[in-house]
Amino acid sequence: MRTNMKKIVIFLFLFINCILLLQAEGLQSAEKRTVLLLPTQDATNNEKYKHLRKYIFNILKINLQKYRNLQVIIPEQKVSVDLYTGDFESYVRTLSEHYTSAESFIFGEYFVDGRGLHVFVNVWDAASLRVKNLFVKTMPADLDMLENIDRMCIDIAGAVAKDLPPLERDILFQKQVLSGLRRQINYEEKLIEDISAKHNEIQVTPMTGLSLGRTIISWSDLGPFITPLLYLEYTRYLTKDLHARFGFEYLPMDLLTQNSQRYEISLQALIGFHTQSLFSFTVDAGLALIYDYNQRSAALAYTGGSDVVYPKAERLSVSIPLEIGCSIFLNDLFFINLRFKYHGLTYTFEPKAPGDYDEGNSSYLYTNGFSPWNLLCLSISTQIGFRF
Repeated sequence: MRTNMKKIVIFLFLFINCILLLQAEGLQSAEKRTVLLLPTQDATNNEKYKHLRKYIFNILKINLQKYRNLQVIIPEQKVSVDLYTGDFESYVRTLSEHYTSAESFIFGEYFVDGRGLHVFVNVWDAASLRVKNLFVKTMPADLDMLENIDRMCIDIAGAVAKDLPPLERDILFQKQVLSGLRRQINYEEKLIEDISAKHNEIQVTPMTGLSLGRTIISWSDLGPFITPLLYLEYTRYLTKDLHARFGFEYLPMDLLTQNSQRYEISLQALIGFHTQSLFSFTVDAGLALIYDYNQRSAALAYTGGSDVVYPKAERLSVSIPLEIGCSIFLNDLFFINLRFKYHGLTYTFEPKAPGDYDEGNSSYLYTNGFSPWNLLCLSISTQIGFRF
């Protein structure tokens, strides 16, 4: 798992640096690479297909000129036509003396036989006078051959634009990027090792959490409530992947109702798995013991004579919570954690019998034992913590 997270970290930095490379390419687009496009030759001298000489040449030129990193030049008539005698290597060597700025030569040739039209396009390297790429296309010599030639020329132009060697400035830039990437990866790996070397963790949450109930909607109407959550948690890292958590949670009031006479206390023990990375993901499950107290329960209110009576309510519950979290490490000590908790299966012990409550919400919210309403309880919270 640790190896996989290293790969993820490396991928993220490669992705970022690819963006930088693309930006650098845009800045250097004015430095075009010179390509010499030579006239296409008809190897069969077939008058019926003589028009393909100009057609293939023009389609290649149009597609090559679409790439901003290419500067396409056309040889002068007196130099190009009279020099080619079938020995293309000598032809290219002579051309390289006339066109010293050209880095590649592109030369197309075709012939027709009983099997159809055969097109060959050679891409020669001007420095080594060797073939860099050879493109061969065989197609029926019919009405569809122009469409096939178009597709072939598009592919050739793309391959030429991609295959040209980088400029010295580009090479230097890429080396700098790769060097910085190696340093960054080494730093990240050392930081992950430092984090993983610490086996104890304390988290505290003097922040606000958003909840949809803790135990049977916690004596409120069905809906979310906001609590200034106080959460203390100790985590012991047992192995590189396994940990145990022990937490204390206190919810003093609901900010939506400003009911300061209501609170909740929770003790929980969880065991779970974690990943070793700068973005560590955790999955936990265990047991939670929850005590709820409300001095004046609005959900249980009833009319007594001319007055509305708000009875006291309290309960004790046992739940099996499931937590999913993500820790973002700021350094080898401190981190921020986002937690999503599903309170899940819950068994509630009510001190009063259901008949002691008035009719209304109590008829479906408050029952000893398990209630399907508990399955709606979930919360989101943020913790800060440190490892030691």
